[in-house]
Amino acid sequence: MAAPYNPTPSEKLVAILQEMTMNFIPKSPKIRIITRRAGYNFGSSLQAYAMQQIVEKLGFPNQIFNYDEYSRKPLWRLRPCLEDLTFQIMRLAPWLSQRLFRRKYKELYERSVQIRKFRNFEKVHMKLTPETYRSSKMLAKEAADCDICICGSDQIWSPLLFDPAMFLDFCQGTTASTIAYAPSFGVSGIYFHHEEIRKLLEEIDSISVRESEGAEIIRELTGREVPVVLDPTLLLDADDWRAIARPPEKTKPYILCYFLGKSRIPFRFLDELRRETGCELINVCTFRTRNDISGIRDCTMSPEELIGAVANAAFVCTDSFHGTIFSILFERQFFSFERFGKERTGQNSRIYTLLSRHGLSFRLMQFDHGYDRDVQPIDYGKVGDALLRNRKTSLEFLVASLRPRTSKPKDAIRP
Repeated sequence: MAAPYNPTPSEKLVAILQEMTMNFIPKSPKIRIITRRAGYNFGSSLQAYAMQQIVEKLGFPNQIFNYDEYSRKPLWRLRPCLEDLTFQIMRLAPWLSQRLFRRKYKELYERSVQIRKFRNFEKVHMKLTPETYRSSKMLAKEAADCDICICGSDQIWSPLLFDPAMFLDFCQGTTASTIAYAPSFGVSGIYFHHEEIRKLLEEIDSISVRESEGAEIIRELTGREVPVVLDPTLLLDADDWRAIARPPEKTKPYILCYFLGKSRIPFRFLDELRRETGCELINVCTFRTRNDISGIRDCTMSPEELIGAVANAAFVCTDSFHGTIFSILFERQFFSFERFGKERTGQNSRIYTLLSRHGLSFRLMQFDHGYDRDVQPIDYGKVGDALLRNRKTSLEFLVASLRPRTSKPKDAIRP
């Protein structure tokens, strides 16, 4: 007797999507997405790609607004411009620059390589609007012709980086339906722009958030109960990510280290894990997040290369939210660490929510402790079941919000 067929997680997800979209009214709405892409950050780039991909999988072609975030904060341009200028001058006499300023030249060279890779990732894998937008006024002209505008995901609602465009302020006065999918405040409370944020939230038709603390913030500000949904990177299956991944050439087992913080590095833990397992350390950085972890350091990886590095690692140690996400997707034995202490602007809540929703809270390690060889291995059978449940509820919110509407009475269409 043949064994019962067991569909893969990817096939299960496709079945869920097909079931959800089969009753859609035939229509091709004009959809635009606004999200954070600036800064050459792995998480920002990959979540933007995933947001666009999942809306496409639901049957809705869309484009991401090519929005210039730096337009509202011109001082953000100062450091990149100075670094560009310095490297251009150094390249006039590279041999002399390497001799006199070896470390600085190496850093600027790695920066230029990584920036080029990020730009290529965006060019190859994202569908952006042809026009670049630098203000809500410019965005409003495009939104006037849209059926649906989506903001999310990532920390686009951080009061520390407040930008009304990320709350879809440019859709006010238009007929476009507005959706917030899994945005994050990044903090446990709103201490800046309190009243502005409250008013902007009240104008959004359908809201979901990425963390439990975000749902509590919205409840306190507006009285609205909103669902906590998955980051869009988790709505794509491991097979979807392998399709764009670039595996490393390494053949020896390695521990992938990916830390965005500099003051809370678990040096003792990493050293003991390395000695216990015999694996070498590969330290992935961006040109903005260099640290002093020993081992092979790579500051030139592209988003595709990071995915491949996680997928093929023996172990992953990270304080990155998206580093943890990809460890889960590729079923790696990973260890997550808090990047922040107990300060009120700390951003640990997203890690807490992610791990607790998938039965993985025990993989949160103390950065100042050593490696515990008796730590329980991850049962990815149970994790996979939780992930599929969370995917289904997240997709149900997104599908309900995307469903074409004949009118836009805001109070009537909020989930």
